[in-house]
Amino acid sequence: MTEVAETEALQLQMEEMRAQLNVLRIGEAVSGPRIQTKDISLVTGIQIWTGEAKGKFVHEFFSQIETLAKVRGWMNEDKALIVKVKLQELALQFLSGRGELVRDGCRYEN
Repeated sequence: MTEVAETEALQLQMEEMRAQLNVLRIGEAVSGPRIQTKDISLVTGIQIWTGEAKGKFVHEFFSQIETLAKVRGWMNEDKALIVKVKLQELALQFLSGRGELVRDGCRYEN
């Protein structure tokens, strides 16, 4: 092969690899289904809620979750799980005492 032909072959390979790279997402094969990932990085910014009278009011807690859900596109199922993770002390005791609220698949509206 001449030097020009080798260069053209390498450029063609690079273009093919760029096209494949544009299609690939973390955790999927070239021919596999597209995997949707949820950005939950903002969950760390949500402060816990204890349910105590001197603490943050419940509407502030849920308002913060609603706002971040709009920013990141969280679904109601995501918000329900985030609420369960962020409850502590009295609020967590209340949740634990309600069987329907503890179950997997509990609706956020509940």
